[in-house]
Amino acid sequence: MTMLVETGDCFLLCSDGLSNYFSPEEVGVVLGKHFYGEAGSALVGVANECGGDDNITCVIVYVANVLAAPVPASTP
Repeated sequence: MTMLVETGDCFLLCSDGLSNYFSPEEVGVVLGKHFYGEAGSALVGVANECGGDDNITCVIVYVANVLAAPVPASTP
């Protein structure tokens, strides 16, 4: 799969211990209410409040900058 990544994009990678408790729309609401550094803890907290009967893992990736083209590696 290939996708266009743009500055400001945010990606959530998570286990089913988290995704079982949220619809994509609900995840968007939580991500929209919290800074990216706090959103993971907020999502885990809500999942735990809803039962949290499975292990919960999540990683949030915020795209701060996107290069227009790959930069070639320099050679010594």
